[in-house]
Amino acid sequence: MFTSLKSKIVCLIILMFALIAGLVIFFTIKDVGTAMVKAEERSASNVLSLVDTTIASNYRNLLFIKVRTVLTRKERLRDAMEVAMSGLNAFHNLSLDGTIEEEEARKQALEWIRTLQYGDGDYFFIFDQNATALAYPEPDMVGRPLSQFMDIKSRAVTTAMWEETGAYGEAFDVFRWKQVGGWDLVPRIGYFVRFEPWDWVV
Repeated sequence: MFTSLKSKIVCLIILMFALIAGLVIFFTIKDVGTAMVKAEERSASNVLSLVDTTIASNYRNLLFIKVRTVLTRKERLRDAMEVAMSGLNAFHNLSLDGTIEEEEARKQALEWIRTLQYGDGDYFFIFDQNATALAYPEPDMVGRPLSQFMDIKSRAVTTAMWEETGAYGEAFDVFRWKQVGGWDLVPRIGYFVRFEPWDWVV
C-alpha cells in the first residue's frame, strides 16, 4: 500500500511537472510567436516607411527638376523675345524718323518676324486684337484667325493673351498648338508680349 501511495505521489508530481512544462512551453511558444509577429510588423512598417520616404524624395526631385526646366525655358523665351522686340522697335524708329513710311516699316517688321526662329522648331508669330495672324512662319497662315487654339484652362489662347498682355504687358501660357507644316496639336509653352506702338501681340 505504501508503494502504491508512493507511486501515486510520484505520478502526481510527474503529472504536475508535465503540466507546468506544457504550460510553460505553450505560453513560451505563444509569446515567441507574438514577438515574431510584432517584429515582422515592425519590419514591414519600416520597409513601407522607407518606400514612402524614397517615393516622396524622388517625387520632390522630379518636381524640382520640372520646375527648374520650366524656369529655364521661360528665361530662354524672355531672352529670345528681347531680340524680337529690339528688332520691332528698330523698324518702328525707322518710321518715326521718316526713313521709311510706317506702312512699309510694319510690312518689313512682319516679314522679319515671320522668318525669325530660334532653338529647335521654336518660332515667333504676331496677332492683332481680332486674333488674326499678322506674321507666322507659314505664309498661308497669315490673315487667318488663331482663336481655335485653347490653353490648359480651356481659354482661347489669343483672347486670353490679348487681355493679359493688355493688363500686364507680358504673359506666359501653356496650350496645345499646331505644328508647323501640319495640323497635329502639340503641347507648348508660350511667352506673349504686347508691342504697344502698333497694338500687336508677339
